[in-house]
Amino acid sequence: MGMYTGLRGKVEIKDEFVAAVTDFINNNTTSWSDILPESCEEFYSDPRANFIPFGCVNYMPDDWNYESYPTMEGKVLSFECSLKNYNNTIQSFLNCLDIIADSWKLEELYEEADESILHSND
Repeated sequence: MGMYTGLRGKVEIKDEFVAAVTDFINNNTTSWSDILPESCEEFYSDPRANFIPFGCVNYMPDDWNYESYPTMEGKVLSFECSLKNYNNTIQSFLNCLDIIADSWKLEELYEEADESILHSND
């Protein structure tokens, strides 16, 4: 079956990517491959790429509220998802954030881990 990794947080999207990311979140009419440059192909060609931010919440601690996710308010993408991170999908996503985001704070939690890993560009 495999273990899940949860990912949640907020990403402040750069101005030039706000419209595309908003369309992606609100209408799901695009994909990461339509938003990100070719240098992010490792991420968007991964079969689980769109699980970020749309991955079903199979594993989350009880205090994670996922009912309203993902959302795009202004320039801020908020999401909570889980996925099987076999191909290091989360790490590939993190590698692309400098391109599309001004700032981010994300929390990653592997299903069997005792502590989460915090990611930010602060």
